[in-house]
Amino acid sequence: MKIALSPREQRATLLILSFGLISLWIYTMFVIGPLMREAGALRRQMPAARDQLKALEVTTANEVMLQEQSRQLDQSVMALRRLLPDEEELSPVIERLSNLASRAKVKIVTISPRLTEGSQGDASKGGEAASPYYKVIPIQIDAEAGYHQLGSFLGWVESDSKPMRIFSLKIAGDGKSPTRHRIKLVIRAYFASGKNIAALQ
Repeated sequence: MKIALSPREQRATLLILSFGLISLWIYTMFVIGPLMREAGALRRQMPAARDQLKALEVTTANEVMLQEQSRQLDQSVMALRRLLPDEEELSPVIERLSNLASRAKVKIVTISPRLTEGSQGDASKGGEAASPYYKVIPIQIDAEAGYHQLGSFLGWVESDSKPMRIFSLKIAGDGKSPTRHRIKLVIRAYFASGKNIAALQ
């Protein structure tokens, strides 16, 4: 069945269709188009966002692990510090060195700590950098001994329970006895320092 439209009705129908097409074009250009572009941009950003999320998860896990490592390190520092004698125990350390020398048959002429401004060590002069947890006190020894006796003494110093190490050694011949030598020796003794320890406790 064919419907005949009057010219006025045809114009009205064309006007409605034109308005509908214009509305659809405006909707597509200004609503659907921007939404599609935004969706595309979001799709492109998704991999980067996933990577950032993974990085945050790893960082969070590492932070907990680092805090635990820091706590364990603080405990280790405190445990090692307890092994060091206090600075007030310098005399027993010197006495211990004298006993080791006597046992090795090394004759000590003089033994004295060098409690000077630079006793903490100076990296530029071959020393050690200062530490808030321990103090280094050089102990100078002038002695007389043969090579075997000196070797025994140095071995016992290095393996002693007191934390010490040989810093410098000079040996000169003794004109009076070819088997005895004059020795100048500096031993670095390590002592617990009271600075900054309260922060760890």
